[in-house]
Amino acid sequence: MNMNQGLARCSLATLSQLSVVLVLSAGWGIAAAADAKKPHYPIIDVHAHALFLEYFDTIGYPNDRWTGKPTPRYTDETLARAALSAMDHYNVVKAVLSGKPREEEIWKQIAPNRFILSALAGGPYNLPVDEVRRQIQSGHVQAIGEVFTQYFGNPFDSPDVEPYYKLADEYGLTVDVHAGISEPTEVKASGLTKFRVALGNPLIGMEEAMIKYPNARFDLGHAAYPFAEATVALMQMYPDLYVDTAAIGYAVPRKGFHDYLRRLIEGADGIDKRIMFASDFYLWPESQIRLSVEAIDSAKFLTEDQKKDIFCRNAQRFLKLDPSVCEAQTPASHRARAAANSKS
Repeated sequence: MNMNQGLARCSLATLSQLSVVLVLSAGWGIAAAADAKKPHYPIIDVHAHALFLEYFDTIGYPNDRWTGKPTPRYTDETLARAALSAMDHYNVVKAVLSGKPREEEIWKQIAPNRFILSALAGGPYNLPVDEVRRQIQSGHVQAIGEVFTQYFGNPFDSPDVEPYYKLADEYGLTVDVHAGISEPTEVKASGLTKFRVALGNPLIGMEEAMIKYPNARFDLGHAAYPFAEATVALMQMYPDLYVDTAAIGYAVPRKGFHDYLRRLIEGADGIDKRIMFASDFYLWPESQIRLSVEAIDSAKFLTEDQKKDIFCRNAQRFLKLDPSVCEAQTPASHRARAAANSKS
């Protein structure tokens, strides 16, 4: 074989190998594109809000804290649709929503099957007990919370909210209580001068409430951050007590959030089965949901099974929903649900 023949054969071999690489690369590209379109594992957000836009209409709309972009001047309807768009993008199939009855009703009408409505309690948020009972009996309200005792200088077992715990006990409802920290700028801007960090420690009244109302199913909002030891002690003693990750996925530095989550899980057996995803979205749903999802997804110490529990299965048990709510969604059903929301 002369040199020219050898070069020709080498070139043919090289071209053959290159074609294989190109075919494989194309296949990998298709697979990667398919993965990109695959929706996230189903998520239940157990702590979200249809809050009071008149507050921001008065003080002005701050820029999105995480993107720095201007916040749209929302109406209740446009905010609800923005939240639903973010929920569809991250496959949040259900959200427990608390707010004023008017706002809740607007959101519920836009997406009847996506929201579980919850009655606020604590301080000026207390609705007449008889009205809450009527809404529970009609099936309109299916949960109690967020309970804001801490914001008004009261312990978790404050007489102010006991009538609402009693309703939850009578009807076997869930109760989400604000526990732990809050946003200092919001506390100051809202004039909540009685807010005390110490009252976010779940040892201050939470145990008495759980003992007195054993049929109510309590959830410590914000996982009572940073009171890890108190939270573990209560969760170890009371196996029906759950926590959620509302706000701490973005309000706490990522490492601090992961360290706290690990401390809870390593504190006692079975706690990983009682931690629930929550975003606490109220004005920036895309940022708040995205960062909350990323905070769990990026926790390398969690197994995939633990992540699925936190994202959906724990909340499904806590809320007593059908297990099918946590079944994996196909891209087609995900797109169909988003299309239905955009047309409604």
